[in-house]
This record gives sequence, structure tokens and C-alpha cells, in this order.
Amino acid sequence: MDLLAPMGRAAVAALTPEEKAERKRRKQNLATAKYHAKNRLELNAKARASRAKDPERHREYMRQNRRKDPPRQAAYIRKSRYKREFNGLTVEEYNAMERVQGSRCGICRTDKPGGRGRWHVDHCHRTGHVRMLLCTGCNTGLGFFKDDTDLMQRAIDYLNKFALDSTIDHTTSS
Repeated sequence: MDLLAPMGRAAVAALTPEEKAERKRRKQNLATAKYHAKNRLELNAKARASRAKDPERHREYMRQNRRKDPPRQAAYIRKSRYKREFNGLTVEEYNAMERVQGSRCGICRTDKPGGRGRWHVDHCHRTGHVRMLLCTGCNTGLGFFKDDTDLMQRAIDYLNKFALDSTIDHTTSS
């Protein structure tokens, strides 16, 4: 039986106390999830501000949670760190890519990753296929162009137009 499906009063009254409690818990979880989805940016900003204001309090909170359920917390940390840092690559695959690329960006060939000092794992957002390791600037640039090669080509044409003829009046549009 779907406890979240609309029910009449008689159907709700016929539920066991455990089913009623489960129905209430599921409704609250659904409402909380909707609220968090709607207010994600604001809630994330508040959480960041709270962590920045009192980092030791946050560390202690995380320590306490790890003590409550160590295997679950450890699995969460491994999963989130794995996804965040390597986009699904193993550490060995990441290191191999870095060696193959000579510790250089796959686009501009700089040897400085920028940002937090790690190369970004570039991947196709449509297929998830990993492409190369990029510096922060190139990764951000691709992100702004939304992997749209037509848009990138228009940007290249725009730059070439002004690079070839420095006498073009920049205040008029063509």
C-alpha cells in the first residue's frame, strides 16, 4: 500500500499506529525535500556561513555523527570525496591521466592547475565520458560555453575579427 497516496478519513483510520507514524514521517520527509529543493541556494549559503563562523563546532558535530554510525559516515565521505575530486575516476586513473598529460592542462598546456591546486576532471555532461584534466581557467571557460561548439566558434570568430583589424570601431555593431 502506498502510504503517500491520497486517502479518505476511513482509510487513514484503518491504518495501524505504525503505518500512521510511517505515513506522517514520509509526508514530513517529502515536505522537507521540497523545501530544501526550493531554497537550496539560501540554505547552502547559511550552512557555509555557519561553518565559517565556528569551524570547530562543525568539526565536532561531524565527529559526533561519525561516532553514531561510522560505516555509513565513512561510506558517505568516500563517495562524496570520490565524486567531487575525481568525477568517478579512481586515484590510479587520475594519476595516470596526469602522467600522460605531463602534468599540464589538456587545453592551454599550463603546468599550474589553479584554484585549489588540483586539475579538474573534464567530462561530457551528456554522456559522462571523461575527456582530460584541465586547469581551473579552461574548465570554467568550457563551463560558461556549456560545451556548445557553435557558441565557442562564434567566440573564436569574434576574437579573430578584432585581432585581424585593429581599426574596427568597437562602439558600432555589425
